[in-house]
Amino acid sequence: MTPYWAKTISKKTPGIGIDQHGEYVRSVLNCLYDAFNKAIFPPSFTKNFLGFLAAVHDVGKISREFQAKCPAWLVMNGFQEAAQQGDWKNGLPHKKCAGALFQDACSGPGRSQSLLRKHHRSTSWSYCPVIH
Repeated sequence: MTPYWAKTISKKTPGIGIDQHGEYVRSVLNCLYDAFNKAIFPPSFTKNFLGFLAAVHDVGKISREFQAKCPAWLVMNGFQEAAQQGDWKNGLPHKKCAGALFQDACSGPGRSQSLLRKHHRSTSWSYCPVIH
């Protein structure tokens, strides 16, 4: 499997993969849940449920459009020519796919959606046609 990057390092080269990033975020969420569960999370949201949502919050990064933002990744994985021939840079932003996932999972507006909007700097919830 080709490792999909989630974060870049110096000189815009691929850094950590999407799976590792998801695990880091899940771990942070677990710490927050343990410390503040009554104050910031809806009572019906279990630690496992929130951990899953945290781990997959950037699922939209597993897309041609997002991966094409790192030319070094394209070269390293042999996708440079395919990206140049195709329309890899004009797709749906990853934040919209993640937003749709959270909207479905959280069943309406709430604190968890607000946190995701802030993380992705999004002001609205647009559905992702890939998910729906």
